[in-house]
Amino acid sequence: LLVWQGNLDEAKKLYQDAGAIARTINQKAQEADALDSLAHLLIIEGDLTGAAKTCQEVRALDEAVGTRNTPAGSWPSFIEFLLETGQAPQAETFARDAAQQAAKNQSLVGQANAEDLLACSLLAQGKPGKAQEVIARAAVHAQESKNLHVRLSLSITRARIRVALGD
Repeated sequence: LLVWQGNLDEAKKLYQDAGAIARTINQKAQEADALDSLAHLLIIEGDLTGAAKTCQEVRALDEAVGTRNTPAGSWPSFIEFLLETGQAPQAETFARDAAQQAAKNQSLVGQANAEDLLACSLLAQGKPGKAQEVIARAAVHAQESKNLHVRLSLSITRARIRVALGD
C-alpha cells in the first residue's frame, strides 16, 4: 500500500526490515518475498542495478528453499526487470511459464499477475492485439479476487493496451 501511495522510502524500510527479520529467524521463503517486493520498489525508483542484485538474491533464496517452480525464480520482479531493461521477448517467456505454473497450482491471483506481466511484455513488443487477449483472460482470473493491487494493475495495463490500439 505504501508503494501505491507514493511513500517509497517508508516502503523500502519496511521491506528491508521484513527481510532482515525473516533472515534472523531463518525463514527463507518470507525473506524472498520481502526482497521480491524490494526489487519491485527499486525498479519503480529506477535503480536497475540494485533491482538486478536483489532479484539475484531472491533467486538464490528460492533455489535454497525449492518452493518456486518457475525458471524466473522471483518471477514478478524479475519479469519487471526484464521489461525495464528492454528484454521483452525474455519477459514474455518467463511470464508464460509463470502463468502456466500458477494455473497448475490453481492460483487465480498468481495467474492474473503473470498474465498481466505477459500482456505488458506483448505490448512492449508491439503486439497490442495479443496483449488484449491475454489481459481479458487475466481479468477473468482476477474477478473473484479481492486483491486491489491485482485489479489496479490490470486496469492500468488494460488502459495502456487501449491507447496502443487507438481506442
